[in-house]
Amino acid sequence: MDVVTVGDVMIDVRVDSDGLEEGGDVHGRVLVRPGGSAANAAVWAVEAGATSRVHGRIGSDVAGALLRDELIARGVEPALAIDRKAETGTMLVVHEPRERSMVADRGAGGRLSPDDLPERLDAGAVLVSGYSLLFEPTSAAGVAALE
Repeated sequence: MDVVTVGDVMIDVRVDSDGLEEGGDVHGRVLVRPGGSAANAAVWAVEAGATSRVHGRIGSDVAGALLRDELIARGVEPALAIDRKAETGTMLVVHEPRERSMVADRGAGGRLSPDDLPERLDAGAVLVSGYSLLFEPTSAAGVAALE
């Protein structure tokens, strides 16, 4: 394996609008895509010609199944722990003119643990998401991946 990534595997929901109206409705564009820093890096590695695997944690929900299928379709080997107690993480990104707001729900990804990883990550390069290292509940998994 050329590249192994460890960390967030999430659904990204992007909203583009000319402006939101507090307490009101507006028209805009809403896109749902696979995302998360580890998943994105694994896909970019494949796009650059490398083989890649992503280690992360998803829920046992439709979003998790969609993410797994989309990673496979993009040439990434998913090594994803299934969490039966938490839903797959979601990132909401709202774009307005000259503004961007984000809301992160790390969901199952916020419960990534060393037990979700193999004893050894064997690859030419290993990328561990900074989010995994800096978020206390997942920092042990991030450190285990680096070791």
